[in-house]
Parts: sequence; C-alpha cells; structure tokens
Amino acid sequence: METLFSFNLKGEKQWQITLGKEWMKSFPGSRSAPTVVDDLLYVGTGLGNLFCVNRADGKIVWSKDLIADFNGALPLHGHSESALIQGEKVFWNTGGKDNNVVALNRFTGKLIWSNKGFGERSAYNSPKLIELPTRKILVTFSAYHLMGFDVSTGNLLWAHEQDNYPPEKRLPGFGDTHSNTVLYDNGSIPGNK
Repeated sequence: METLFSFNLKGEKQWQITLGKEWMKSFPGSRSAPTVVDDLLYVGTGLGNLFCVNRADGKIVWSKDLIADFNGALPLHGHSESALIQGEKVFWNTGGKDNNVVALNRFTGKLIWSNKGFGERSAYNSPKLIELPTRKILVTFSAYHLMGFDVSTGNLLWAHEQDNYPPEKRLPGFGDTHSNTVLYDNGSIPGNK
C-alpha cells in the first residue's frame, strides 16, 4: 500500500494516510517525490494515480485513476513522475492513446486539456516547464518522443523522436526509459548522440 507521511522539523509524525495499492510487479515501492504548493501536496503512485492532499491534515482533496479516468497505460516498471504545477494547472503523463498528457485543475482535479501526443506509454520522466517571453512550454518524454506542449492550450508544438531503437524493436524496456528531467539552458535543450 502507498502511505504518505508528514513530519515536522523535529522529526515528529504529524499524520499519515494510505493512498491505496502501490506498484508491486518489479522494484516495488514509491516512484516519485511529492510536489508541495502552498497548502496542497500532489503525489503520484507507481500505478499512475494522482492525489491532491491537504498539507495540514493529510485529507485527500481529490484523486485521479490513471486507468479508469484516462484509459492510461503503465510502463514496464510502473509510473514514475512527480507532478508539475503552473498556476492553476497540474500536469500528468498518463501514457494513454487518447489522453497521453493532461492538464488538470490543481484545486479540483477537473480536466483542463488533454493531448494524444504519440499515444505512447510514459517514460519514467518528470516534466519541465520552460518559460519564454511569449509562452510557457511543458516538456516531457513519452516512450520514444520528447514533446513540447503549449501550457495554455495543450497543443503539441514540437517533438523529437528518440531513435535509439527502430520501431520494430520497440518493446517495453527497450529504449523507452528517459528518467532524467530535461535541462533548459541559454535557449536550448542540450542533448547528446
């Protein structure tokens, strides 16, 4: 079971809450760090479920189920992503064919936008926010694509295929692990070949 704990600065437990079943198939255990914004915590599980929790008492404000709510798909070793917050939005890569990357209202969990991306499972990747003078871009990986989305509209602005495995060899666990959050520096996303 996934259990979230809160401790004060003296190390004294303030509260704990069980969020439900956790990933147990391979390398069992939690897969992400909570994201804290003001009085709310955003926590993802290895099963891809997202929870918004009250920071003061641990009560669940809302939750979303990756499979039931978004028809999502899990990667080989479970969903691994920390939620990204920008304004009223929380972003989540569901790995589904229809709702591949979503923006939810961070206070209610209501869907703001959804994009099909390339319909690929997620890639163990926490997203990055790039703030440009004229727009904000959400950058995240799916199994074989680095993608940039307009934060306001959810439109896919650009993508870069990860071609380390040819399409006929793309199976779970082969070339689909992009676990580092991208870096953005001096107007570009550095990479290597």
